[in-house]
Amino acid sequence: MLLREENGKEYRVETYEKRQNSRFRARNDAYVIFPTATVPSYGFILNIGIGGVCFEYIPIDDTAVDSRVLDIVLDDSVRRFNNLPFKIIFDIEVADPCYSPVTMRRRGVEFVNLTAQQQSDLEDFIYQNVVEPEQLPQ
Repeated sequence: MLLREENGKEYRVETYEKRQNSRFRARNDAYVIFPTATVPSYGFILNIGIGGVCFEYIPIDDTAVDSRVLDIVLDDSVRRFNNLPFKIIFDIEVADPCYSPVTMRRRGVEFVNLTAQQQSDLEDFIYQNVVEPEQLPQ
């Protein structure tokens, strides 16, 4: 439940978490790579869980690609997970508080049909490379 104040009155707003798995804030050097029509795009991971990942990216190509796999990589490239299947849950433009001419987008995806090996590798990655659990508003 989220408490919100508006015009001097307090309102209770029910919030429902649709995720079935916890999300964790990733290290700053964790990113995703996903295909576009011309070159791969890179996105910085905001949070990750066994059920999916949320990341921000700069759209470099407006041409849609019907690819439903992405890679997760760390800057040191020691750990890399290729071809994780997903479905897009949302893809929205991010408001820029600095009014930059660069457009940023935020995409949330759900992992689907992971193999047992992919799931195990992803669990290890999360255990070893997250900063802290994401907290929902109370």
